[in-house]
Amino acid sequence: MDLRLVELKRLAHFSDLLRSATQIEEKVALVTQDVEVSFFFAIHADLVCNLCITQEYLLKALILIGQTHLLRGFPEALPTTRALFFDQLLQVETFYADLGGIVGYHVMILKALTASLLSHQVQHVGYYPFQGINIEQETTFVRHAEIEGILRMDEMCEIYPLGGAADRLKLFCDKQEVPLPAARLLFCGKTLLEGMIADLQAREYLHYKLFGRQIRTPVAMMTSQEKENHGHILSILEENGWFGRDPLSFRLFAQPLVPTMNTEGRWALRGTMQLLLKPGGHGVIWKLAEREGIFDWLLSLGKKKALVRQVNNPIAGVDYGLAVFVGLGMIHDKHFGFASCPREPQSAEGMNVLIETKQESHYEYALTNLEYCHFDRFEIKENHDYSSNTNILFVDLKAVQEAVLISPNPGMLVNQKRLACCNERGESIEEDLVRLESTMQNIADVFKVSSSVPLMDLEGRLETFLTFNQRKKTISTAKRAFIEGESLLETPEGCFLDLMHNARDLLMRCNVLTEELPQGEVYVQRGLSFLFLYHPALGPFYSMIAQKVRSGRLGRGAELQLQIAELEMEKVDIEGSLLICAEQVMGERSFGLLSYSEKSGKCQLKNVRVRNLGIDFSVSQSYWQNQIQRREVCEIVLEGSGEFYAEDVELKGNLLIRVEDGYAVRAVNRGAGLEFEKYAIDKPTWWWRYRIDGDKQIILEKGHS
Repeated sequence: MDLRLVELKRLAHFSDLLRSATQIEEKVALVTQDVEVSFFFAIHADLVCNLCITQEYLLKALILIGQTHLLRGFPEALPTTRALFFDQLLQVETFYADLGGIVGYHVMILKALTASLLSHQVQHVGYYPFQGINIEQETTFVRHAEIEGILRMDEMCEIYPLGGAADRLKLFCDKQEVPLPAARLLFCGKTLLEGMIADLQAREYLHYKLFGRQIRTPVAMMTSQEKENHGHILSILEENGWFGRDPLSFRLFAQPLVPTMNTEGRWALRGTMQLLLKPGGHGVIWKLAEREGIFDWLLSLGKKKALVRQVNNPIAGVDYGLAVFVGLGMIHDKHFGFASCPREPQSAEGMNVLIETKQESHYEYALTNLEYCHFDRFEIKENHDYSSNTNILFVDLKAVQEAVLISPNPGMLVNQKRLACCNERGESIEEDLVRLESTMQNIADVFKVSSSVPLMDLEGRLETFLTFNQRKKTISTAKRAFIEGESLLETPEGCFLDLMHNARDLLMRCNVLTEELPQGEVYVQRGLSFLFLYHPALGPFYSMIAQKVRSGRLGRGAELQLQIAELEMEKVDIEGSLLICAEQVMGERSFGLLSYSEKSGKCQLKNVRVRNLGIDFSVSQSYWQNQIQRREVCEIVLEGSGEFYAEDVELKGNLLIRVEDGYAVRAVNRGAGLEFEKYAIDKPTWWWRYRIDGDKQIILEKGHS
């Protein structure tokens, strides 16, 4: 028999015993039974002197799994070094207690490395595509779901897994060569985390405009200590004044980091007695949320369901997709849901599949995710029948809280990457390292249905569901830094190009003329044919924005940025750059808290020509970061409840029009030139009223004071 299998069998036996042990004394007694452990500590008895029983167990567990090299330098180590070492080990031991702690974690990786199936896997009969609910077109059915998704926001919370390593983004602080987490990536002028909160607040603002109620959705964020992720997330919240929300409406909980090891099972170090640790996958989120009281907190606030989003997919908030997804989950009271779309061939994305399992007397079915690294193992061929797993999830809090008891480590797999580490001499080397990860979407494996016959009609019986939308409105991720000559897929540049394709679709719906967008290498070399960015509160649905922006033209290389919600634009022709920025987009802050209201900046432009030199195309531009150098720009800044009006005029050259709070400014032609009339207002003079008609369409009508 292969010696590795003999070793695996030995350690698996200990793992099973340790998993059922409840007292630390019992664990110490178990590992001390091992001949190698007893022999090692007979020679090195001094290592356990002055240690508490927990620390003694951790050292003996390391020797049991053959990691003696980790203790090199232990006798001479400083107390702080020892304390950190034990703290790292204890986190692994505690978090993976259901597997057998450190020993169980090690065993699970050895099983994968020796091609043994992980313990949760069974022999499946088949893997089938699942059609799901098509929401690509805004039908009456889809509009009903989107209204329901906004109406029932008071039952919702949001959960953001933010703790990934994001090594491939190669993101560093400009001033110091310090690595940064993905949440810090500047995209369209905001960090990725700021963009997610803006999407959420836009839907809350829409709820206010439709139903007159203030909604403050609680947000739980899973962070990690990787790249000081937890501290960066906290800093973003503080820098933005908690986005005008009560700090108590956020809960941050840090995922544990896990050991890495080489393919021979030798644990990796980043220095003497310093384990090389990496995040253990987003699947730890459910067990961690239960352990940290997140589920109980959300349930105590009266929340029933959750929307789960990953930070590296800023496209997800475009148009009505999220609202419809949530609305369908609410209408049908589902336990779990996947927002899906067509899969890009060769992308590092999982597939949503229906898994059929043959039991003794029946068949079991689960709608779930299959990770791309498992396609070969299960002989899954990539084709267009399978939809993409996007990690946009709908969750019933109580159902998932109970599912954690059944599957605390869902979708376990081994992640293998080439990483920098240290050899025995303390020299920096690169090595193929592995770590155990779990996948958050595979908690859905718990929600099975049974049938006495295969492939029955499951649509109405499943506690899970899947929506199918256009890919460019569902997923485009920023996972890796762009390298010239390589694909744009999963890069910030590629994600931004997808965003601009969505923007062109929207402008066409608004009857605003634009040029075609360049593709691939032409886009990388020459840049965009136009730039259009807007705050999600302008809609967020295209059907609403098309009622605010009506006809016009963006000339070649023109730029339009609309950081405003209360806007009316009609027949606006732009050659150059036009930026409209309301400092209060959705209402005003009082004592730091945002209250949604009509007290916001407002702008009306009708039959207006904008003419300036705009973007400087002679220099390289970072469009996706919204770091733009311009030769000239027309910028309208609205402070507080300031209002600006222009009709039948030309805004020419480099202009900064700043309107103070409590005032309105009107641009008028006077003689041979353009003048700006300023007058005081004591309250908003107009605003958009939102209503829902019989066909579930949101209709906008202007209200006046």
